[in-house]
Amino acid sequence: MQVPSSVNFWCDKASSEKNLISRKNWFGAVTTCCISAILAACGGGSGGGTEVQPTGGRVDYPAMSVYGLDNQNASDIAGPWLASVRVFRSASNTPGSGYAKVATLRYNANTSVQDIIDFYNDLWDNDNCTIEGLSTSPNTGSGGSSGSTGDPPYVNGGQSVVINTPSGPWTIIDQGSDLQYVVRNNQTGALPADATLSIPGGEFPTVAAYRLYEPAAPVRTSPQVGVAVDADSVYSWVPDSDPRTSMTIKFLEYDAAGVFIGFADMECQVADDGEFELPALARQFISQSGSALQVRYDREMRRLDYIDNVLFYQRSWIAE
Repeated sequence: MQVPSSVNFWCDKASSEKNLISRKNWFGAVTTCCISAILAACGGGSGGGTEVQPTGGRVDYPAMSVYGLDNQNASDIAGPWLASVRVFRSASNTPGSGYAKVATLRYNANTSVQDIIDFYNDLWDNDNCTIEGLSTSPNTGSGGSSGSTGDPPYVNGGQSVVINTPSGPWTIIDQGSDLQYVVRNNQTGALPADATLSIPGGEFPTVAAYRLYEPAAPVRTSPQVGVAVDADSVYSWVPDSDPRTSMTIKFLEYDAAGVFIGFADMECQVADDGEFELPALARQFISQSGSALQVRYDREMRRLDYIDNVLFYQRSWIAE
């Protein structure tokens, strides 16, 4: 199935990490880090330094894993730095599609690592469908702890961040006017298996080499590609061997002539176990749709890593 070029628009609708801190006050004074010597990768060299891995075991949440707490209580770790990393591409449209975004933020002393874990965990409602913002499950979640208003500031992490391989830079992403790093439609292929992220640092700490991952592309078994679904359609695919992955079934609208209209106001977040039965409300949505609906399978991996007083949120996903 050819994925419409507007796929990157949908990526922008992903929930923002800034929403969490809208429940927390942030204080103005932040620790300023000296800018380190230019990373080798930023100069096109050998790749950005030694990869740093989190210490400690893995704690699993629905569709997300947390690494590096090393027996620490996440509620006791306050005011963390956060590097949010999102990487997306469409397997059937590579090159020609893709999305990479890095945001560097500083949370205040009223925000703990547990708050951030809860926020990202609440963004996923496993094995349920969302229609126009309403979930078919009562377990919709609030998106984190409540508190007072105020957004966390994006902070300067350097002029550019780099996705590296051992042989040199794979993608260099320049800082935008809002201090975020975003590039679209620039991925030439799959994310290299040994890719790492380097952040030269500024106000945000220097990150030499943080490991990045891309899940395997989804392989569907039903419904057939290019065929409109109905209320009785069966949804199945080849499950992934990695227990940390999850699936999103997206519904795409087409007119009578088969021209793509846009993404429908429904998607289903499901376990990556190879099959999903739509709840009654979702089947009703399909039956009442004025457009023909087709589906697209997206596989993603979400993880949090706590390394050297920096929290990394990584969301990597790949569409058919």
